[in-house]
Formats: sequence, C-alpha cells, structure tokens
Amino acid sequence: MQYTSESVETLVEQFTKLPTIGKKTARRLANYVLKMPQEEVETIANAWPSVKADVHRGPRLYRVR
Repeated sequence: MQYTSESVETLVEQFTKLPTIGKKTARRLANYVLKMPQEEVETIANAWPSVKADVHRGPRLYRVR
C-alpha cells in the first residue's frame, strides 16, 4: 500500500527499523502520529536526539552523561 505523501512513507520506513515493528505496525504508528496534536509530535521528536546525546548505555544500565 502506497501513501500519497512521501513524508508518511518515510515515517513508515523509519518505524520499521525499530525492533519488532513490521510494516503493518509502522503504518498504524504513522496514522497515530498524524492524529496527534502538533505539540505532542514535537515533544516526541525532540526526545530522540536528547536521549541519544544525554544517556550512555553501559553493559547493564543507562547513565546520564
């Protein structure tokens, strides 16, 4: 199934890169994102780079850098 929006297709492709997320679940997540308020979408989007920059994954636990 092809969406008309290239940005939605890109989001679906990116979701499928997450563990245990197949194409069907990725489409559901993309549809959920489309229904979310803009502020919530921005909060989630900003959380990804923040956690990547601020948290270090050790052998068994996560630590703030």
